[in-house]
Amino acid sequence: MNFSEILHQWCPLAKGHHLTILTDDPQLTLASEIAQDCSPFMKTVQFRNISKTPLLSASDLPPHETEDLLIVLLSVETWMSGIHRLLSTFDSPKNWSAFSIMVRLSISRESLLQGILTKKTEIETLIHTLKTQAANKTLRIQNSAGTDLTILTRGFTALPYCCSPQQRHAFLPPSEVYTPLVEGVGEGQIAVDLTAGELRYGPKQIDLLGRCQDPLCIDIRNGQIQGFSGHSFAEILTKEFFSWKENCRLIVELGFGLSNMIPTGLIGVDESILETCHFGFGDNRLYGGNNEAPIHWDVVIQQPFWKIVKEGSSS
Repeated sequence: MNFSEILHQWCPLAKGHHLTILTDDPQLTLASEIAQDCSPFMKTVQFRNISKTPLLSASDLPPHETEDLLIVLLSVETWMSGIHRLLSTFDSPKNWSAFSIMVRLSISRESLLQGILTKKTEIETLIHTLKTQAANKTLRIQNSAGTDLTILTRGFTALPYCCSPQQRHAFLPPSEVYTPLVEGVGEGQIAVDLTAGELRYGPKQIDLLGRCQDPLCIDIRNGQIQGFSGHSFAEILTKEFFSWKENCRLIVELGFGLSNMIPTGLIGVDESILETCHFGFGDNRLYGGNNEAPIHWDVVIQQPFWKIVKEGSSS
């Protein structure tokens, strides 16, 4: 199995179409391997290394037909240097009518290959279960590390992970199915036993944080962080969160990962791992909420299990 699985499982195309890979110097080696694996199934494969030939606008992309494919494979550094103003993570580039795939920024070869080899049926089963059974419910979420949290969900949404005639864009490897949480509702404790995400305040990086070999405990009352304990991360988290406005401490998201990958300590990968779930704090406008905050911080737990405490509307 190799990177041609991108074509076979996540963007099935008939032979005779063209593949363009938009990449940069840090990801060029990985892009070359993807091109080599996919070339037997495409009419042509071409590169655009924007470290050498900058992309000035979305209209600067090559001519294409509707059944062609664009793969965007970039580093975080290139993305933040200005490309994020031209391209979208979860949607096709402006005026791009062919298929497109955005690959997670700065992903390693190993994580990408593991993720795209995930069985689509596993993903579809999880999404169906959450959408039909866990939406608009009061859920109790637990795990063996000590998580015991009651929250109120809204509807679940899966980030696009597979191209089709109805869905022209995908984000790979498959990332998450999530629900915005009802603000101000949430009681219990989260025992973070996988990863605490990078902590940023606006554009400023406060701390990378990372893997939690010992659980990081987060006490939640009335849908808000009341304190941190356990892991050594607790000290800096207490110092920072309790110096910010209260709405930074609001729990706003529950998400479940969709890909079979090995943990890396990087939040973007680890929150996408099957059989994990993550909780988000702070800004929730991306999910249709009204909590405007200078942070969005995620933490990931392993092997969660949930049950319905109460049927109920979150409207």
